[in-house]
Amino acid sequence: MAIPTRAAFAISSASWTGQPAMKMRPCLVTGINENNGELVIAPFCGAHFDMKAKRWTTRPSMVSDHWVAVKFQGSGLAIPPQAQSAITKSPLKISTDPSKLTAGVSKFKPSYLWVADAGESVPLRIIQGLKEHPGFDTLSASTLENIRRLNAKVWSSPSRVPTSHPITLAPLE
Repeated sequence: MAIPTRAAFAISSASWTGQPAMKMRPCLVTGINENNGELVIAPFCGAHFDMKAKRWTTRPSMVSDHWVAVKFQGSGLAIPPQAQSAITKSPLKISTDPSKLTAGVSKFKPSYLWVADAGESVPLRIIQGLKEHPGFDTLSASTLENIRRLNAKVWSSPSRVPTSHPITLAPLE
């Protein structure tokens, strides 16, 4: 859990203000910033529940190229639909511990993960304040590689997110 501060996340996820919400959100640590050693996070964006249709949908006005649907394996949660996108993406599989998904920090719901770029570098002074959700298992190297492949696809596409501070992730070991 972290507080993402990039406006790109808010705008892409269809925030009505276009500004970061400045509240704790589920995020994944996806790597280490090779330039400064900081952890890099990618936030989750919850799917929208359409009360009329009684089903999970993409968020209205969400930039679908920037997000990938997540399958929380073992959770029993629905996989949200992947919206029309110029980039073909299968749901990202993330291992969970079903017995701990409702423990304390945040209730899980069908979600999308940011894949438009590496994410946001978290300053070292904030790292100790990050909260780990007990329902997440460790990400496999293949899942991290999949996230990085999606980052590269979006980065080389017309829907690329402009950034003044691109992050270079350290190689996976």
